[in-house]
Amino acid sequence: MFSNFISEEVRIIVFGTIKSGKSSTANNILGSKPFETGLSGNGKTKKANRVALTSNNKIVVVDTPGFFDFQDAIHTGIMKEELSDAINLVYPGPHAIILVISVIGFSKTELDLIKWITDEKKDMLKYIYAVFTGRDILEKENKSFEKFKEKLPEPLRKFLHDLKDRVFVLITQKRPTS
Repeated sequence: MFSNFISEEVRIIVFGTIKSGKSSTANNILGSKPFETGLSGNGKTKKANRVALTSNNKIVVVDTPGFFDFQDAIHTGIMKEELSDAINLVYPGPHAIILVISVIGFSKTELDLIKWITDEKKDMLKYIYAVFTGRDILEKENKSFEKFKEKLPEPLRKFLHDLKDRVFVLITQKRPTS
């Protein structure tokens, strides 16, 4: 198990837009399913939730609610409140902030989120890892992630380039075992 390889607590925040696969990604990190996942019209997670793995709490993951309209979340203060709640749950601070993005679609909301990070939260960049969900979808279409990236909007391509080796692609569907 991953926790056998670390000697200190690792604190991770998982965030992104609504229906991007944040809870599934958090569950993948933990190797269990403490966070609720599944289909719903407006996302399953309503408030930031913290789960620690192993009895000695070596891995702490905070799953956050997704944002449907990021600009609205900024203007109403919801984004600041949710981010503050998440950071409080990983006191004294996160080791990693995972931005979850689905390969299924990329909207203005994701672009707004990336613009906000690069323009106003540059201090967060050193902690951010981008995780794309849906590698199985790309594989079904015989498309590599590199080819997929070529079609992304320029602001996202630049953002991913700035992250260097902190970009990952996850399979989100269960594969049949043989």
